[in-house]
Amino acid sequence: MSWKPFIPDVNEWKKHFVESADMKYIPNQKTYVIGQFGNGSRPVTQIELITPTQQAVEMARSELKKRKNDGEPIVHFEAPGREPRRAAKKKKRNLFCSMGSSSSRNAEASQRRYLIGTLTKKSCVEQKFFGLSQLIDLKCTSQSKGSTGKGNNYDHNGVKAQDRDHMDLCNTNGATLYKPMPLNKPLYASETFVNWKSHYDIERMQMKLMQRKTAVYLVPIGSFPSFVMDFKLNMSGKVCSLFEILGTFLEIFYQEMPVSWLDSVDPEKENWNITTRNHKVTGKRQYLVSDFYPQLKKWKPKNTYGILGLTWTDLYPTESLNFVLGEASKRHRSGVISFGRFEPKTFDPEKSRDIEDIDPIIMWKLLKVSSHELGHLFGLSHCDFFLCGMNGSSSVEEAMLQPLFFCPVCIRKLQYACKFDIVKRYTELRQFFTELNGAMPFDRLQQCVEWLDSCLDFLLNDK
Repeated sequence: MSWKPFIPDVNEWKKHFVESADMKYIPNQKTYVIGQFGNGSRPVTQIELITPTQQAVEMARSELKKRKNDGEPIVHFEAPGREPRRAAKKKKRNLFCSMGSSSSRNAEASQRRYLIGTLTKKSCVEQKFFGLSQLIDLKCTSQSKGSTGKGNNYDHNGVKAQDRDHMDLCNTNGATLYKPMPLNKPLYASETFVNWKSHYDIERMQMKLMQRKTAVYLVPIGSFPSFVMDFKLNMSGKVCSLFEILGTFLEIFYQEMPVSWLDSVDPEKENWNITTRNHKVTGKRQYLVSDFYPQLKKWKPKNTYGILGLTWTDLYPTESLNFVLGEASKRHRSGVISFGRFEPKTFDPEKSRDIEDIDPIIMWKLLKVSSHELGHLFGLSHCDFFLCGMNGSSSVEEAMLQPLFFCPVCIRKLQYACKFDIVKRYTELRQFFTELNGAMPFDRLQQCVEWLDSCLDFLLNDK
């Protein structure tokens, strides 16, 4: 069969343009057939019917292409009511980094909600307490994490060391209950309440599908000296052991989450295969803390939310690091703390002595470390916002100077997890520390009592 050239039908073209101009279309017909191939037995589609808008767009594109080829200037216009893409990205970025101007008020409000969550359904007392998060300056800084550039008088959080000593000395003004820290990274890179809640809700959904977790367990690991096991303290007419005091404190601190002690476990008899070493500086035995996580996870009862071990032997996190007071694994819901007997950083062979009794310093250390590590089991990371019990530390000295109590952002997370009443919690904590300080006077315990008095005065004062 011989080939015949394609010859378009001019009349069909005219018909198409006339009907397009008159906004007329043939019903149920989507194409015009323009011309034929061969002997005309097989029609070929050449034009598709399009809407007037599509036609206008195609005509505009053709015109712009022609102008561009001719070298004529082209002016770009944005569609009405639509921001340029670059401006939209900049606005989104400014949601976290733009502060101080009148145009950034909405951005600041969004940042506050991202930091502390929505408080509209909270009580007046709770709104007042969590409102202290407004003390945080949310301006983004160019400082990198862990770098303060302020010299040796500042710790790794960028805070003066002497400021921590005065953290608990405050008056009834809410602005002095907590001391905000300078943010050294953008807000979205920190663990805000909204950020933490998104992860916690997933875990809580998993817990609902399984058996509900209703308790926290503490377990002594290995043997302890006789003065630890025989320690007794009379608190308001009740004689309490060291373990009972620690359990009572944590049960008040993490209200609505019962805390119980399990029987002591010997890791060697149970074949836990915990890695040990003798430190090259102190010569003292240390446990590799991460080896405890999977073993404690297997050891805990079924209704356990988390389990925290207490050992007399010192701990270390990795071969390259010297020492750690305690660590916890959120994934395993388990952690271990120690008495922190020999820190290599401050060890002196002639002056350093082992613990010989439970004095107020040891008591403070146990309260501080246990509350901090148990916070990790609830998913709390190190706090970047205030001087807080969840701050990270690089030495025992720095950890002991940090506050015991959590900041409003961390309490917001903890209350969401434990569902406690804030006033009731702080009232019971004040009673506990008043009794403990009466039985074992110590300046840090007295500062806790004064801080709790100021905090309750702030919460219950209508002014």
